[in-house]
Amino acid sequence: MQQSNPDDDFVKCVYKSLNRGEHAVHGPATKRFYGHRPGGSVFYVHKSDIAAMPDMFEPIIETPTAPPVAPVAPPPPPTPPVEPPKPPSRAATVTKASVERAQPAARRSQSYYTENDDVALTPGVSPAIAAQLNQLGVFKVQDIHEKLTYEDLIKLDGVAEQRAKTMLDFSKKYAALKAQKPEETPEEDGSKSDDPVDPVVSDVETV
Repeated sequence: MQQSNPDDDFVKCVYKSLNRGEHAVHGPATKRFYGHRPGGSVFYVHKSDIAAMPDMFEPIIETPTAPPVAPVAPPPPPTPPVEPPKPPSRAATVTKASVERAQPAARRSQSYYTENDDVALTPGVSPAIAAQLNQLGVFKVQDIHEKLTYEDLIKLDGVAEQRAKTMLDFSKKYAALKAQKPEETPEEDGSKSDDPVDPVVSDVETV
């Protein structure tokens, strides 16, 4: 049976008697009766009795145990920064709007220019650039150098210096070859030539 400490004057001790049978135990100094105990039993003894018979009562030194330390949870990983959505580029926005606005003009151009004269045949002219040229009244390849200057071309979206030079050079060469080889007229019965490709275009060197 575990005994509690009566007060601070008592210390838990091992009874060092060689008598292993239960017998009456009295404190030599306090005359306190500690009950019937065998040798080797543990109980609280008054400090005066310990001092009087240190070889009979051996104090037990108890090391205080530290309370268990709760494990510390690791900090949560940092939240990665959220990048704001990138605004659409000006070139993409203008290109889409230009194509939509230029569609009627492109359809009108097909009514009075042959397909092989279409400005879209010019090297470096994308559908978006062709739409911008149509807005400026340029529908044929030869219109580029006849109606526009180098400075006019580099103002268009998607046209840099080299592309503007390429467009002008091609337009001039195309016009020169076109003047040397006039277009064939349709036959009297209204049928067209069996060759679907204008011979002028095939002779133009791609710049």
